[in-house]
Amino acid sequence: MHTVFPPGIGRWGTILALGLAAWAFAAGGQALADDPCGCNDGCNPPGFWTGSEAFPRNPWYVSADAMAMQRLFTGMGPVASLGVSPTAAWALTQNDLDQPFQSGAQLLIGHTFDDSPYQVEVSYFWLSPWNTTAQAISPQGNLFSPFTNWGSPTANPEVDDNSSVSIHQISRLEGGEFNVKTAIPLPAGDPTIVLMFGVRHVAIREEFDYASVPTGNINPVSVRAHTNNDLWGPQIGGVIEYGHQDVWIHVDGRAAICDNESNLNLAANVNGIESDHARVYQTNTASVADINAAIMWRPTSALTAKIGYRALWVDQIALAGRNYAPDLNILTTAAAEPQMNTRGTLIYHGPFAGMQLNW
Repeated sequence: MHTVFPPGIGRWGTILALGLAAWAFAAGGQALADDPCGCNDGCNPPGFWTGSEAFPRNPWYVSADAMAMQRLFTGMGPVASLGVSPTAAWALTQNDLDQPFQSGAQLLIGHTFDDSPYQVEVSYFWLSPWNTTAQAISPQGNLFSPFTNWGSPTANPEVDDNSSVSIHQISRLEGGEFNVKTAIPLPAGDPTIVLMFGVRHVAIREEFDYASVPTGNINPVSVRAHTNNDLWGPQIGGVIEYGHQDVWIHVDGRAAICDNESNLNLAANVNGIESDHARVYQTNTASVADINAAIMWRPTSALTAKIGYRALWVDQIALAGRNYAPDLNILTTAAAEPQMNTRGTLIYHGPFAGMQLNW
């Protein structure tokens, strides 16, 4: 079954952002022609200037960063209880899943327009998948499932009274950006401030597997939820740099309002009967924001080294860990359409280091 919701504001916002970027480019170019300095006295010429010296600017630059990021997620809730609700203790929760730092890379290419304050940049990044497993065991068969609200008010021998429950999660993250940047002319000695307008894409794809072995039933239970999120939208941000030609501090941040085209595929095997639900589609508005802080060092005119820390926040997305456990009747009826939960939030954070080639 195909469910379509009204589109979010991301598509129209993208068009608006591109229009604003084009307007800023044209208006700034005219202002530069009228006044190449932008202020009356003691100011820097346009460009990335700090104090009395300018950061070297080249027509082209390419950078490559290696990074390690941790995925932080809350809101999945418990997966198995030891005993019957409401007095049960939690035997398996999301906290039992490891959240290691995963390696990744980012590539960026940029161009500076002659001696103007304008630059354009295109970037792409990806991270290795998070692949984690956790398990709870009860020889007494006293593990209860979320499909029956932990056996309350009535346990179901097909999915409750388990001797073991295990979960397996895979999560993938990648994305890209296109940005137009313009430097603001400021008095000498002030930090460099750059505004940016652009478009962003973020893709988050997840799989979540639940498996249990009921003691009174020879048929193991398995449930698989697979979610995809494709976020597209406009973004606005800024850069602050301060230092001198050789070493400086770089801080940038950006925020985007995105159109999220998400979908859910849910499949289950309960009591030997398989139920593969038709994929459910939904469109909603999601948010993305990140911040990066780095120390930059330019040993030669052609090379720039950097080391720093970044954090990324994504909100209002469909996560597999929040979509695997609907009502048991829905789960075991292939013709039923499960409701997709798009209220998930993820935070990624970690260090990065890289090199930039300028020419």
